[in-house]
Amino acid sequence: MKKRITAALTAALLLCGCASSAADGTTDTAAGGKNKDTAVLVIENITQDPEPADTAELEAAVNAITVPAINCKVEIYNCYIDDHQQAISMVDVGGLNIDLISAGLVVSLPSLVSDGTVRPLNDLLDRYGPDLLTKCGDLLKCTTFNGMIYAVPANLYPERSMGIGYNSSIAGEYGITVPDPVMMENLTAIGQQLKDSGSGVWLTDQGDGNLSSFHSFYDIESFGEDVNYCYGVIQDPIHNTDIVNAYETDEYREYCSTLHEWKEKGLIRDDSLLSGKNAQELFSRGDIFFQWTSVSPATEELLKRRNLDFEEVLVPATPNELTTSGTLEYTWGVASSSLHPDKAVEFLNLLYTDPDLANLLTYGIEGKDYRKIDEKTVELTGNTGSSNRYDSYFSIYGDSAETWLISPASGTEKSEMKKFSEEAQPVMTFGYSFDPSPVSGEVLAVTEVISNYRPVLECGLADDVDAALDEFNRQLDEAGIDRIIEENQRQLDKWLALSE
Repeated sequence: MKKRITAALTAALLLCGCASSAADGTTDTAAGGKNKDTAVLVIENITQDPEPADTAELEAAVNAITVPAINCKVEIYNCYIDDHQQAISMVDVGGLNIDLISAGLVVSLPSLVSDGTVRPLNDLLDRYGPDLLTKCGDLLKCTTFNGMIYAVPANLYPERSMGIGYNSSIAGEYGITVPDPVMMENLTAIGQQLKDSGSGVWLTDQGDGNLSSFHSFYDIESFGEDVNYCYGVIQDPIHNTDIVNAYETDEYREYCSTLHEWKEKGLIRDDSLLSGKNAQELFSRGDIFFQWTSVSPATEELLKRRNLDFEEVLVPATPNELTTSGTLEYTWGVASSSLHPDKAVEFLNLLYTDPDLANLLTYGIEGKDYRKIDEKTVELTGNTGSSNRYDSYFSIYGDSAETWLISPASGTEKSEMKKFSEEAQPVMTFGYSFDPSPVSGEVLAVTEVISNYRPVLECGLADDVDAALDEFNRQLDEAGIDRIIEENQRQLDKWLALSE
């Protein structure tokens, strides 16, 4: 069954207040009857395809594991990445029932905590998630607010650099060399090379500007708020703990000026703000040379799930770090409205201890979505899409050190992932989580200002970057960004003092 949010569905759900499972938490069995002793758990699966493949067969295979193990049936809610934020808002107003929420990727965990969207898990983890507590270890510090754990890290290896992934076929065809590490000025030269060669390939795409790539090129810690930077940021976070307004920094001005230069030189499209085209889709089709991304062995393995027609090569722009933001990018939260929070945690504990379950939810059905190469390696079949392969690209299931590799594989991927993790430098604020509730009004006001100004700047459309930035920051000041930063710094200083 396809479960995708659309504008029409949103309106209908808001009007009727419907949910995707019955009020008593039961659902029809395969035979058509009801088993009221078996809980039904709805999990959010984030896809890169707007029309994900049917998952009824996958649900049946998952339930063959979960029903005998924890007396719980799983229902998969396939949510296109561009609809994810809307889905969360539907959960908030009671128009949509999702028990397990994918938190952090688009909607920050601190905001979900502040809004009451997700519930605390301490007692539930103690009772139903002992193995999960052990596996997550210190990563749980990042999902803890005022002593309460509000989510479970989905990625147990969140160490990362930030940077780009580029199309190696295009690079080879036009003689392009990408330096490691890469800087924006290097990409300007590459974009000009592509244009001069008559390739017809754009350098990159900023989409509608609602997701920023600033943190992909400049080393900052944003406290799990990579979307808007509205809590302030720390520059050079391995050595520094001072929080500043990202939009007032020289680096952000340089970043916006470079994007404007790319637009003026015709290196990027001038209609991305309103075109409705998705950068992921443009990259998959070979229409753009690079996209911004995290860079790590775990990311390299994740990218294989896209099954592209070319090799995507990752190049870092920032150091390999262990950050709160990196940890919070992929987390599992239990909705406050969940009818079965105990089963949600029990399911997560099973997911991270049973590789068979994790492989199912990661790769789908054997013979349909993949074929086995050997006991540790699979080959994906076809591409993601409504008529083809299962799509779980933006969701992480289980302990990636225990799940299968994707062909082609050398067999060293897992050891490389652990080595990269061990070599990462923790930032000075690792484990600190900002509680934005004391300044929730200011956060709303600042977010509104950001949504009005930043897309124009980051799509390169501001005729006068300096003037636009000055007005942007004036509006941010009026909305209260300084009060947010002051509160964040106050909480951080207190946390640092207690950590000594």
